[in-house]
Amino acid sequence: DDTPVISSRESAFDPYLFITYTGQTGSPKTINVSHDAYLRKDQAARNYGGCTYMEFNGGGDADDRRPILYFDLSAIPSGATITSALLKVHVTTAKTGTVTVRRLTRDWCLQATTCLCPNKVVEGDLNGAVPDSVGEGYGATWDNYFYNANSAACPWTTTGGDYYAASRGSLVMGSAAGWKTADITSLTQGWYASTIPFQGFALTSSSNTVARIASRESANKPYLSINYTTSQGSNISLSARPLLTCDRGLITVNMTVNSS
Repeated sequence: DDTPVISSRESAFDPYLFITYTGQTGSPKTINVSHDAYLRKDQAARNYGGCTYMEFNGGGDADDRRPILYFDLSAIPSGATITSALLKVHVTTAKTGTVTVRRLTRDWCLQATTCLCPNKVVEGDLNGAVPDSVGEGYGATWDNYFYNANSAACPWTTTGGDYYAASRGSLVMGSAAGWKTADITSLTQGWYASTIPFQGFALTSSSNTVARIASRESANKPYLSINYTTSQGSNISLSARPLLTCDRGLITVNMTVNSS
């Protein structure tokens, strides 16, 4: 009987597949803001987490205002390499000046507005009101990162938000409304790699006039545009020697598989 016989998985030469593949590439990935609010100095006990807009104002005056934002990067696959990350905000009321991205120093409470998370920023869902009932829960204000008028206050270390002074990117506002962009690649790479605490950021303005951007409650919510790559399969040549046996001895067949 000259019927060929090949080795099985129980042998030293078990059959196998060699697969070459190419990994996924981001093209780019859009990640909408998951939590945001703005803080207002002249209304220091009011929460603006439910507004359809967020306001800027700088200069150290009594009516300073600044947005705070948080993004969830869980949609970026494990093992990816982020090559670029752009923050996009839609300006609805334009004023000239520069807006600076500054990394916050506190974690966020990512549950409902009623969650009890001391030492964590709570977005809140009010539209310029003081949270003062159980139903209104808690919210971030100019004075506090976690506040309800009927509970113990949790004040920022510095009123107006706790953030690092170093710039992580900037938006040039200009005099026209529309989409504006800040490059925050290094910050996003640090978040993804866990070399920078994932705590969101504040946007501070150099202008002493009020400007507005759309919030997550609007159609033109802030978002990140992220380009990334994932690991790719190697293109190699494989030499294999399938074994065939018969009753007259051992037959060796040399085989080469090329992949390009």
